[in-house]
Parts: sequence; structure tokens; C-alpha cells
Amino acid sequence: MTDYRFFGFLKKVPFHPDPMKRLKLTLVYCGSGILCNFFLLQVFCMPVQYAAAMCIAFFVAIVIFPFVQNKWLKNFLYFLLGMGVPICLYCIVFLADPWGIPFFNYQNPILNYLEYVLGILFLGLGLFAFIPFYLLWHIFKYGASAKLIGKMLILCGILAPCLVLIVYLFSFKGNYDNYISAWNQYGNTENFAAALPRNYFTERFLGVGFKYHTKLEFVYDGWRPPLHDPFLNIGLWIWGASESGPDHWGYYPPPWGRNQLQERITWYARLFPDRQLIAWCPCILDDEEYFKTNIDSIARAGR
Repeated sequence: MTDYRFFGFLKKVPFHPDPMKRLKLTLVYCGSGILCNFFLLQVFCMPVQYAAAMCIAFFVAIVIFPFVQNKWLKNFLYFLLGMGVPICLYCIVFLADPWGIPFFNYQNPILNYLEYVLGILFLGLGLFAFIPFYLLWHIFKYGASAKLIGKMLILCGILAPCLVLIVYLFSFKGNYDNYISAWNQYGNTENFAAALPRNYFTERFLGVGFKYHTKLEFVYDGWRPPLHDPFLNIGLWIWGASESGPDHWGYYPPPWGRNQLQERITWYARLFPDRQLIAWCPCILDDEEYFKTNIDSIARAGR
């Protein structure tokens, strides 16, 4: 009888019929995944501000949703649940690393994802890779039982960040082309810096590799970048391919590859002297002083 009860409980784990038990399962599962990500086997670095705000809002919505009775607040939560769909899909694609260098040399994102799960399963953490699927199933179940207005609000929540992303990508493309043109025209000279606008995109392009994390395989990053910007990564997946080549897709915008971070740090310090070179993240706890000493010394030499 005990065995049957145990297996019956396992069947209920993806979406437990008891809201309170569902809440506890979600908090334990997702909370354990977050702790393991930051302190045992990190694959996601600290999200930048807009990504952190979206993730927190979505997670709060999904845990309190079954307990909210107010109609207006419930409708707002439907929107936040929809916003969680692109968040989960991004995490799945990032974990699948379809533009990486897989062990068995194939480029199928589904197989890459399975390879990733099987790989970390040996470390006892493989189940955490399914957190995005777990949350998507919750969104589906809440949406399936919603009235028409709830379904429409979930759809609006899905579309809203996607529309923002589309606008972002158009700006990304223009700034990326200007960045590449400036390098092709001036190369590693002061004119290169003078040709670049001191804006969001230039800061992101120069910060990749030591400040912004772009790849699942952190061992290819050189210094461990502490920040994760999903929009930046999507822009590099789409527009960075032709410049970087398939083996470097999503690692760094040209002209510097993963073994040439000194040049990137130097130019970042010159163009953005008021911006921090080191951003805190649990991933650098063991080597924080090393990173500070080395990156600061490069920046001082470059100035």
C-alpha cells in the first residue's frame, strides 16, 4: 500500500491537486534549483535588472495564483503567467545550447538538451533542468481552467515581452552593424572608440566575456562573467552568427574572441569609465579578489 501511495504522489508532483501542497512542492523544487545553480553547478548567472524583475514577478504570480480571489488581481496574475512563457522557453533554449559544441558533434537542440540533462544527472542535479517545463505545465493548467478573459490575458502576457524583444532586435541590429563597421574601418585605434556611441548596446558588446555571460559552457568564458542578459544573448544568437562563426556563435561580438579579453576590458574602461568592471555574483565568490586585481590592472594600463 505504501508503494502505491508513493507512486501516486509522484504522479501528482507536476501539478498537485492540493494548492497548499502544490505551493510547497514549487517552493522546494525551484528554491533548491536556485541554490544549486548559484552555489553548486551554475549555468545561469545573476540576471540583469529587467530580467530579474520579470522572473520575480512571474514566480510570485505562479505561487500565489491559486490563493487569490480578487477578480482584478487574478486578471493581472494571468498576464504575469503569460509573461512567464517566454521566460521558460528562453531558459530551455539556453540550456539546450543549440549553438554550442556538443560532445557528439550534432546541432539538434532537443538532443543537446537531453545531453545536458544526462550530463549533469551524474552530479545529482539533472532534475533541476526540468524546472522550466514544470512551470510551463502550471501555466498550461491554470490557462486551461481560465475563462476567456483569462486566456486572452495570458496571450497578452506572452506577446508583450516578445514585442519588446522585436523592437530591441531592430535597435540591436543597427548598433551591431555600426560596431562592426567601426572596427573594420579603424581597427584597434582611438578612432575606433571615437566612432562608437556611448550607449547601452556598445556597453553590452564590450562587456561580453568578462561582465556578461553568453554561453551555457562557462569553461569557455575566460573570466567568469557574472551577469546574464537574455535580450543580449538572443541578439547575438540571431545577428552574431555571420561574424563569429558557428563555433563562436553567442560567445563574443567581434573583433576579440574568448582568448582576447584584455582588449575588450581595455576598451570598456576607456569608453565607460563610470561603469563598474566587476559585477557581483556567487560564481566569483572563490576568486573575487583575483578578478578584481586582474581586471582593474588591465583597465588602469589601458587608460
